[in-house]
Amino acid sequence: MILLVPSTFKGTMTSQEISTHIQSGMISSDSPLELALQIIEDTGHMGLPVVNDNGDLHGIITWSDVHEAAVNHERHLTVADYCTTDLVTVSSRDSLTHALDCLGYKEISHLPVVDDKNNKKITGIITKGDLIKAYNRKRFIQKKMSWKDKGAE
Repeated sequence: MILLVPSTFKGTMTSQEISTHIQSGMISSDSPLELALQIIEDTGHMGLPVVNDNGDLHGIITWSDVHEAAVNHERHLTVADYCTTDLVTVSSRDSLTHALDCLGYKEISHLPVVDDKNNKKITGIITKGDLIKAYNRKRFIQKKMSWKDKGAE
């Protein structure tokens, strides 16, 4: 996957500005996979951050992981058994360009945003959908400004 950074994104946007807050969208590593499936179906989120007993980021569980468990007849296992733990993360102060690079690096669709001082404390998550929304918001603002400039003439 090659990600081209549109000129719209160049500048000062940070990972925190476009990430989705995840307070209600996390799951414990010792939760059953059935619960992960239920949350994914109920919320429409295709992936959930996985936290340990201390609330530290442990991994990410996605719909594909849960689907793989179902195909293997292992839906009775826990989230820890199927979640991805080799994570790529960004800090809340990292640039949007850096976040795009990270998403493209491993061709992932969920990028955890962690605290600047504690890389185990998750503060948000960036999805490809968040990037599209951020791009559209920024383009709308730019177009609105250009419309005002043209109207002033």
